Amino acid sequence: MARKAGRYVLLCVIAFIVILPIYTAIVASLKPGTRALKYPESLNPATDLTTQTLSDAWHLGHLDRYMVNSVIVAIAIMLGQLVTSVLAGYAFANLRFPLKRLLFTVFIPTLSVPAEVTIIGNRET
Repeated sequence: MARKAGRYVLLCVIAFIVILPIYTAIVASLKPGTRALKYPESLNPATDLTTQTLSDAWHLGHLDRYMVNSVIVAIAIMLGQLVTSVLAGYAFANLRFPLKRLLFTVFIPTLSVPAEVTIIGNRET
């Protein structure tokens, strides 16, 4: 029983460590200007919350256009991956071609490596 309680305490501590920066960022973004920088007071969400700072950042930074661009790029990438994945799946399942097993053996592990892992290598080359 004590071991289980210890696990829950450890999980609560880790959750607090993970959630605290997110909480701080959200509360600071809802405070006006210099009020966000006052340390002990800035963590208290009950005082001076406003969405004006977020609204100003959205309009001054033209974030609406950036959001539209991000959506367009995300949809284009998703459709491209969908088409190529369906075609590759069909080819591997139904067609016979030389080196099919070798190509499939090389293809499957590359799916398990996220693109973010290759960013540093791509920047160096």
